Amino acid sequence: MPTSKNRNYQHTRELLRQYCDAALANAQELLDEATLLLQHEHRARAYFLAVASIEEVGKAVQAFDGMGRNLKDSAVSTRLKLQFEDHEQKIISAFLPWLQGSSNLPEALDSVINLILNVRHGREPSMYTDIHIDGPSVLTPSVSIRP
Repeated sequence: MPTSKNRNYQHTRELLRQYCDAALANAQELLDEATLLLQHEHRARAYFLAVASIEEVGKAVQAFDGMGRNLKDSAVSTRLKLQFEDHEQKIISAFLPWLQGSSNLPEALDSVINLILNVRHGREPSMYTDIHIDGPSVLTPSVSIRP
C-alpha cells in the first residue's frame, strides 16, 4: 500500500465526508465480525478486529475534523494523510468525542487513558506470536488475550 508521501491526491470536503462515512460503515462491519469470532471463543482475533474497528472510528473522527480545516493548505493535507496512517493517532482520535461529551472530564480522561494503553499494548499480541524476554517463553495470541 502506498504511503502518504507518494499518495498524490487533494483532500476535499466531499472526499473526507465519503471517507468518514465509509470508515464508520467499516467499523460496524469489523465489530460485527469481532462479535461472531467472540461467540466462537476466538478472543484474540476478535480483539484485533475490535481494535481495528476503533481505529476506523478514529479515522472517521479525523476525516470529520479535517472537513473544517483549510484543505488547500498542503501542510494540513499532509498532516491528515499522516494521521490516517498512524495507528496510535487513530485510536486516540476515536476516544476524543467521548472526552468532549463527558460531564466529568477527569474521570473520563482516566478511563480513556487506560483504554488507549490497553488497546495499544494488546493490538500486536492479539495477532502475532512472540518471545517474551522475561522467560524466555513463547507468547501466543490465545494466551496473550485474556477473556
